[in-house]
Amino acid sequence: MLSRALPITTVALALVLGVWIRREALGSGFWADDYLHQAMLRGDYPAPRAPWDLFRFAHADTSRLVEFGYYPWWTHPDFRLSMLRPAASLLHALDHRTFGLDALGHHLHSLAWWALCVVAVAMLLFSLLPRAAAATSVVLFALDESHTVPLLWLSNRSLLVATACGTIALWLHVRWRTGNAGRAARTVSVAAWALALLSGEYALSLIAYLLSFELLARRADPTYARVRALLPAGGLALLFIALWATLGYGTAHSGLYANPLDAPAAYAANVAGGLPALIGDLVLGVPADWWTSGSPWPTQLRALAGIDAPTWAKLPSWHALQVVFGLLGAVLAYLLLRWVERRIDADHARALRWLLAGALVGLLPVLGSFVSSRLSLPASIAFAALFGTALVCAVSELRSAPRRMTSRALLAAAVALFVLAIQIVYASVTDQAGTSYFSSMARARTRWPLTAEIDDSRIASQQIVMPSAADANDAPYLPFVRAAYGHPLARAFRLLSGSRGRHELQRIDQYTVELVVLDLDRLTTSVAGSLTRGRDDRLRAGQHFELPGLRIYVLATNAGQPVHTRYTFDVPLEHPSLLWLLSTETGLRRLQLPPVGRALRLPAPSMPKPGPLRPRTPS
Repeated sequence: MLSRALPITTVALALVLGVWIRREALGSGFWADDYLHQAMLRGDYPAPRAPWDLFRFAHADTSRLVEFGYYPWWTHPDFRLSMLRPAASLLHALDHRTFGLDALGHHLHSLAWWALCVVAVAMLLFSLLPRAAAATSVVLFALDESHTVPLLWLSNRSLLVATACGTIALWLHVRWRTGNAGRAARTVSVAAWALALLSGEYALSLIAYLLSFELLARRADPTYARVRALLPAGGLALLFIALWATLGYGTAHSGLYANPLDAPAAYAANVAGGLPALIGDLVLGVPADWWTSGSPWPTQLRALAGIDAPTWAKLPSWHALQVVFGLLGAVLAYLLLRWVERRIDADHARALRWLLAGALVGLLPVLGSFVSSRLSLPASIAFAALFGTALVCAVSELRSAPRRMTSRALLAAAVALFVLAIQIVYASVTDQAGTSYFSSMARARTRWPLTAEIDDSRIASQQIVMPSAADANDAPYLPFVRAAYGHPLARAFRLLSGSRGRHELQRIDQYTVELVVLDLDRLTTSVAGSLTRGRDDRLRAGQHFELPGLRIYVLATNAGQPVHTRYTFDVPLEHPSLLWLLSTETGLRRLQLPPVGRALRLPAPSMPKPGPLRPRTPS
């Protein structure tokens, strides 16, 4: 009886633990692209989108989005950011129609897909591994850090949907190929593959598992049998890629995304750094997000060691250290696999090998995106299976060891301690902390526009002008956040600088201001290498850009980043059609411009401090 109940008990435990440590996600509200989806569905987005096409952010109509100001003036004219995710889009449209602005309903919907992910992984692993190893692995999977953002960020639900459907498809395929299910299972499997691919490109990571299963687990079968088994899902994947390329989906001229079809060199660079970063996250728990956002460790270590700046600059960069962690993680995973293979049967070992091979290959399709822990969610299935097996083997060996500790028992104890410390205790702590951090950040980025000093009776005829923002990618959501809560949409939005540091604003004449970046060390990827401009698309002095009512002149650059820029408006700077706002930790406050010939020092822009979200609705 216990044996039969174990899968249900395991899944229930995994779901309860996973929900508990991420419980704050349910109160995080909407965030970033969530507001764009709502704007598209309301018809407020400057470029119309169909309900099935909500992830086509910038396509052939980038210029229209730049004119409105959702994308800044430095956006490359050929910038493209567009994903083919019709099923995921329609689910968001259903939420919008059903729940409106009740974010809890949207989040419960995402939670249901996450729960289905856990159930699907349980079905797969219980069909491949012994019960104790499978049960442990399912719990480890539910605790993995890669689940946090897809569960919290509604717009990233597509990852959950694709993983759930892809895992179900893989499970059915394995059952059919091993003779544990009939042809009906194959038919349903193909349908599940189709739904996974319609949910997004993340499904390709699950297709990698399928390919690995046929190449490694079924190598004794005739080649024609394996090719025939792969044809339905493989054909769907090829059709998806063909549609992606033919219809113009993908990315171009972005510093955060790299399309392997359009920019193979940039994509290869992403893989070279991103693959070790993700492996280091999966094995050692070093957050892959630090590759993109930076790690707090260097600052803390420098303070503890008392090293001066010139000496510190000569030490290896954080990226170099993160690659080392990734390589170390890969070696540890290989050694752990070899260790457990000597303690399990041949079928169990074969399952681990093809799962891990599929996981590693499956990381490649997602590395066109900026490096983030969430990208490793499909791969965490295999690594959970490895660590779950290792923990069961270690406990079994310790139970059977003599009272006197031998070298074998010490090694088993080390394996058990490693898995418990990193994959359970540390993973739970970082999951809870990460959920709290991202949830508070999401609420702050909603509160920020809603507390702005804006007159709703005039804003429809005004351009919002901000010298700079704490996050140049988040700032342009401002009009859409306000519109979601019933405020009128601004006529346009203008972000003048991408730098997050201090600026000097110089008043040249009645129509013109110049901005000088004061904190050059904070430039890095402020323009070239930002979301809307590739790393090699550097600006140079003398370039100029034009927007409706505004002309921009680049006067000086540093490593391709503008450091001195002139902005000339068609109307006087104090004209009622221009609303100047400054980003502070207490919200967006109106900026009083200096008189002609004078300058004003602007502090580094900041976001509101975390706190409860109480959106102000219009009267």
